[in-house]
Amino acid sequence: MISSLLVLILTSAAVLLSRWIQSRVALPVLTAIAGYFPFAMEAQVSFARGFLILVLWTLLLSVLILWFSRREPERMERLIWRSSEYSDSMMRWIETGELPEGSARQVIFFHLKQTVLYCVLAFLSLNFLALVLGSALLNYMNFYVAQLSRRSSRAGSALWMGWNPWSVIRVLTFLYLGMVVSAPTMWLLFAIPWSLSAVLLLPAVAGLLLDLFLKLTLARRWSLRLHKKLR
Repeated sequence: MISSLLVLILTSAAVLLSRWIQSRVALPVLTAIAGYFPFAMEAQVSFARGFLILVLWTLLLSVLILWFSRREPERMERLIWRSSEYSDSMMRWIETGELPEGSARQVIFFHLKQTVLYCVLAFLSLNFLALVLGSALLNYMNFYVAQLSRRSSRAGSALWMGWNPWSVIRVLTFLYLGMVVSAPTMWLLFAIPWSLSAVLLLPAVAGLLLDLFLKLTLARRWSLRLHKKLR
């Protein structure tokens, strides 16, 4: 499929170019551009194909950032927005079991604020700015996972466990949600075969609730498991 090949070529080129020019702004913007054009091609065919191309873009971007962050941690720390701040907060969570956001109420408020921002950006920009934000969030998450793996005595286990189950669900939910809420504005430029509807929103709402439920109920136990991987 042409769009899959484009994702592979453009995303790799975007990461390499950003790494070369060492721009924290360029990395999320260029990688979002790399994913957006193949997404726009597939979105005009079907919702499912548009979503799957975004999942492919996310996976490829994650692999690239993980790879470079393990090999060149100092360089990638300078390149990735909030890399050190986020990693430090997650390492404290692993040590103490206390989530970076704080109490359950603070977790819910933070997630709500982030979701609203993502939706507004998706609606106003035909989903493009939402992908810019998504790339920025994804990049510092992958940087943290890479550093967790580097510090761990069992690097392989730490690498896959670093991606908490609720974080995986949130990424997929945000990709889906951005497509749904951007439908009214995307329709102005693209002949997309779907529209904003309550039926399409239901899986996104379910994903957001599942994300919160898992985070609030599993976070402490998951941090203990990760703590063991660092020994």
